[in-house]
Amino acid sequence: MTKVRADQEDCTATSHEQFHKPELSKRSHHFRVNPAFFGVKSVIMADPYDAVSNPNGVLSIGVAHNILVSDIMCEKIDQINKKHKTDPVDLDYTDYTGSPQFKVALAHMLKKHVFRTKHQVEPKHVVAFNGAVSIIENVMAALCDDNEYVMIPAPMYHAFENDINKRFNCRVLPMHMAYDPEINEFVIDKSIAQRTLNQAREKGLNVRAFLLCQPNNPTGDIYHREIIEWLIDWTAKEGIHFISDEVYALSVFTSSPTPFISAGEIMLEALNEKSPSLRHHDYSHVHIIYSLSKDFTLNGFRVGVLYTHHIDLLETMRAVGMYHEISTQSQTLLTHMLLDDEFVEYFTKTNQERLTNTYVQAAAILDKYNIPFVKPNAGVFLWINFEHLIRKKLKKQEIDMVDEKLFWDGMLLQAKVYLPAGHFFHCDIPGWFRLCFTCKSLSIVETCVKRIVDWANL
Repeated sequence: MTKVRADQEDCTATSHEQFHKPELSKRSHHFRVNPAFFGVKSVIMADPYDAVSNPNGVLSIGVAHNILVSDIMCEKIDQINKKHKTDPVDLDYTDYTGSPQFKVALAHMLKKHVFRTKHQVEPKHVVAFNGAVSIIENVMAALCDDNEYVMIPAPMYHAFENDINKRFNCRVLPMHMAYDPEINEFVIDKSIAQRTLNQAREKGLNVRAFLLCQPNNPTGDIYHREIIEWLIDWTAKEGIHFISDEVYALSVFTSSPTPFISAGEIMLEALNEKSPSLRHHDYSHVHIIYSLSKDFTLNGFRVGVLYTHHIDLLETMRAVGMYHEISTQSQTLLTHMLLDDEFVEYFTKTNQERLTNTYVQAAAILDKYNIPFVKPNAGVFLWINFEHLIRKKLKKQEIDMVDEKLFWDGMLLQAKVYLPAGHFFHCDIPGWFRLCFTCKSLSIVETCVKRIVDWANL
């Protein structure tokens, strides 16, 4: 055995003492900075509510999930799995943007149920990734370079900014909708849209796209055909892309006076019928985003869909598709489901009926506790107003966003109820919160509301 000299031992010890742990990249620090609502999960998991073992635990009615028709979906999935055995092809790779069969099924479903058009919806215009988040992130990365902007009407879905900014450094430009207290609605005003764009350009900001959430998250509003047609024409005129996020397209209440209109329907009508109400574009600037998460209660399946006629965008999505592929087994199962028109029609009809009935009951709970809300026409949530509770709790005549944040902190840590607050949604009016009435039973919804009201009155 070779003997190690003392000076060699000293040298070895010194080298270890001088060792420095390698640092992570600068962008990793940006990755680790999450919105406040991302940290809520750890608070909930540390003290979860249980009716028997922990009745004073934290309750969450802030996640947009629909349990109302999960029984029907589970039964259908079991039927498909029993009827259709796994094939060896389901174990292999397929097209990264969706198998040919799955794209046919998605195009069929979009044509019949979302776009509701007589015109052809071709599978070659469809991209399927593992969730709408992946679709949104990669579409924005394809449309925007670093520090370029997408304009979004606010209040807006609270995770848009994270989805758009996290990895590719694209930016959100809120376009604050006008709140009309007379009709209790947030309204897209054409003059505000134009002014927001003009002011951004005057500041040197490069706005590359406009994103409309239709139906809206969090207000549950449905936009009329006229405003969608105007937005399509206006964005074409301004040289920016128009993106329509339609993930709640089939979650419309049976009582809604306003029918859902897809940008896909308008686009295909204009291309095929040369509608006199629309200017003539090639409509390659129009992109529709859809998902099976909300309308089909399949959050965990992670299926997001893009429909576009923009050839370069399609090629870009194909180039990055290998990072966002949906499992072949999921695609096979869902292909069988989406091609079953009888089931999809039954499921959608039942979902809409149950949504409407549950909304009516949830609204009654809010009325019982004197909590105002925007009357929705679609979705799984209610946009509610806690302004009077915040004023009472903080003993103030007027409140601002700091007060809203203080109230939200106390509601989570003291009342032990999680609802996302208005500032998460870029709402410029303090006091608004989003309540999801389909993610828990109505008895839990009432328990949450009562907890908040009792705590605010202490």
